[in-house]
Amino acid sequence: MIRDSAAMLDGFGIPFVKDLSNDHQRIIVRVLVSEKDLPRNYEERKYALLVKATSAVGTVGRAFELSFEDKSATHAVKVEFVSIQELVKATDPKQAKTYAEFQDGELTSH
Repeated sequence: MIRDSAAMLDGFGIPFVKDLSNDHQRIIVRVLVSEKDLPRNYEERKYALLVKATSAVGTVGRAFELSFEDKSATHAVKVEFVSIQELVKATDPKQAKTYAEFQDGELTSH
């Protein structure tokens, strides 16, 4: 209920644990984004996504006592950024298009 009623800040919603990967090796964290409210400049947008992703990985990693030094947190947590505009259009929320993802320390835009 809190997540659904929370306002977005600078184009980002509050990260939340969504699921486990099919192979049960990763915790999937989802962050809803409003594309129209993200920075327009590519480098600024990339930086904002990286900051949000590393913050989410750190928070989840600490909860499970995972470390950044040995990269266990970075490997165990995958962050998916999903466009709220695309989510609204999707007939099945599970099939909503991923805007970007952060996995193994790498940010990939889609």
